[in-house]
Amino acid sequence: MRLAMWLTPVLMAGCPAPAPDGGTADMAAMTADLSKPVDFGPCGNPSKAKPGEECLIDITGKIIDEQGQGIGKQFLSACAGICIAGNAKDDGTFALTPNLYVKAKDFALLVHGCPELGSYAVRLPPLANGHIAFPQPLLVRKMPTGGPTLALDDSAQTQQSGDVTLTLEAGTQVVLNECDDPHFQVLTVADPKTLPFIDPAAVPDLLYGFSPYEVHFTKKLAQLSFKNTPKWPKGTTLDVLSLQGLLEAIPAGGFEKVATAHISDDEKSIVLDQGQGISYLTWIALKKTN
Repeated sequence: MRLAMWLTPVLMAGCPAPAPDGGTADMAAMTADLSKPVDFGPCGNPSKAKPGEECLIDITGKIIDEQGQGIGKQFLSACAGICIAGNAKDDGTFALTPNLYVKAKDFALLVHGCPELGSYAVRLPPLANGHIAFPQPLLVRKMPTGGPTLALDDSAQTQQSGDVTLTLEAGTQVVLNECDDPHFQVLTVADPKTLPFIDPAAVPDLLYGFSPYEVHFTKKLAQLSFKNTPKWPKGTTLDVLSLQGLLEAIPAGGFEKVATAHISDDEKSIVLDQGQGISYLTWIALKKTN
């Protein structure tokens, strides 16, 4: 976007300087050509920026699959109060070009892959001279196929996919948002730190991706239980963390604690503590607390 503002004589100040020969210097060399607009650069007139806003020219990066190959034509968006959307090129590289004054720290990149791929939100790297560049390729995981179909009629249901069981009481409303495919699919991630939204300094013990991505449960909370694949003993306690989507936080892409959990009496499952529940599903991380 290019914006222009016409200069008018009232903006000019000062008088022509004397020329070396005592005459007057060439006015054309000393004043702006009043017939030409001023080019303020890609984001337009900085006087239009609100406090805290900076010029964001572009967001660049590359998305790859588990084999390290670029994922072509993948739809992505960078969102806060507004969204800037686009598609990756055939080789997986992408360039979203807002050319706007924005609060860049409020934005997150959203990879819209559901149901075939694991959708997610990831916070942006720092802005540098108008540009944001992801330094490493962004891995996008393939989701399992099939899975049971979530009932959307507020009926009681128990659905199982992979290592996770979802239980909804009668009267729980299932609201699809990001993805309109109602098949319940769960991906168990063996190495969480490979995903770009995981903080290397706070890698969870277990991580699960869900589809439909950003499905919400209203009126009543959902119950989740997980297979105790690490074989943790009874008495182990855990925090349950959920990756925040756009409907939960700005910026999206951070984890929030949504529940606590423990090991079942038979040590086969990880179950939520009494009175706990989940209101939405994106990515769920489990972190031991003892």
